Amino acid sequence: MIVFRTDANSSIGFGHLMRCRVLAYTIKYMGHDVAMIGPSLLYKTKEDNLVFKYWIPIVSWEDSFQDTSLLLDFYKQINGKFIVLDDYRIDSEYLNILRSYGIKTLQFQANFNASLNVNLILNTSPAATKEKYHFSKLTNARFLLGAKYAILRDELLNKNIKYSEDNKVLVCFGGGSDRGAIKLTLNSVCKHFPNYRFTIISGKHNPNNELLKEIIANSHSNVNLMINPSNVPELYSESSFMITAGGGTTFEAAFYKIPMLIIATDERQVNQSKAWSDLGAGYYLGPVDRVSSEQFIGSFLSLITEHSYFEQKFTGSIDGLGKVRIAQEIIQLIH
Repeated sequence: MIVFRTDANSSIGFGHLMRCRVLAYTIKYMGHDVAMIGPSLLYKTKEDNLVFKYWIPIVSWEDSFQDTSLLLDFYKQINGKFIVLDDYRIDSEYLNILRSYGIKTLQFQANFNASLNVNLILNTSPAATKEKYHFSKLTNARFLLGAKYAILRDELLNKNIKYSEDNKVLVCFGGGSDRGAIKLTLNSVCKHFPNYRFTIISGKHNPNNELLKEIIANSHSNVNLMINPSNVPELYSESSFMITAGGGTTFEAAFYKIPMLIIATDERQVNQSKAWSDLGAGYYLGPVDRVSSEQFIGSFLSLITEHSYFEQKFTGSIDGLGKVRIAQEIIQLIH
């Protein structure tokens, strides 16, 4: 049994749960049972019922000792073989406790401060290199680094031939709270470029949805707000530009070779956002609370003016097989 420890809610978003879910589905397909610990049952889908043998919600987090106690009790009961950790609250103390019991682990990383006490370190940022980990020569951990390990949902891999429209823009800031980024987009770029059509994807758990509906109804005829749409691959295929947060959606845009404007809605997205900008995949504007309307408008104008330049920068490093590569590494460790 391979156990996933993660969390999800409208505040922290649903990217952690999404990538754990996709990886778990892949591992299950390869013949190994999986269990989920952490997220509320509210976020469990019909498909999850078919894949996860156990789904154990954890209501609150007190500290590393308390959480590892719960995790270890469950792990022993089910005769666990491996734990996948995708939660920013997990620290060195947490990992040291698991290692003291001889448990093999993978840790998702958004920075370069991972613990020595893991077996696999996963960082899918295009900026990730082993040299950036100051302890890389002191650990036997295997590093899974770079965009080739990006975890994409299966439905996104079935893309059709791209028929993008020059004036169509896709906007998405994740499945949780957009932290005011969509309102900023509406009041700046959408308002300033009436000849462009903006499709905004918002998650059903975004607490700002009702406000966004009101703003759009009153003043934005060029905007279509879609909450949890089922045709996401189609929306990507028909878009020429994307405005997004610096998380998992950047990998999706890169897979579809769509130039991006990136706004960080969480400080942990900054390094990855800068990396995409450095690679020429688009522009990184900064943290959402520091982006002005003038900067936003100017950057969007530059993006649409230099469209062909950005399209040439995509190298196809994301092939959709990241989840398979990671699953193979985990399965190799438990045999």
